[in-house]
Amino acid sequence: IIGRYSDAINDCSQAIKMDHKNADAWGIRGAAYQATGKSELANNDCTKAIQTGPTLPLTYYALGAAQLSLFGDDEPELSSLEYARDELVKLPR
Repeated sequence: IIGRYSDAINDCSQAIKMDHKNADAWGIRGAAYQATGKSELANNDCTKAIQTGPTLPLTYYALGAAQLSLFGDDEPELSSLEYARDELVKLPR
């Protein structure tokens, strides 16, 4: 999605219309919203992704970044960022 945020948002929106339980689509769209400075939309989508089911570490990273932007240096977003870090280090290189 790097650099093609509008396309990612549109594609994920279509995927969500077809399957509103698609946690990855919610998470990727949330990450794209965060990358374009739409922190409130990112927070909403990433939260929905996590509530919907297992999702990508990217979702937790975007959620943490959105919450930092919205709420400042409080605990919830730090735990999201830490979870994302922990999951990312588990991925094969």
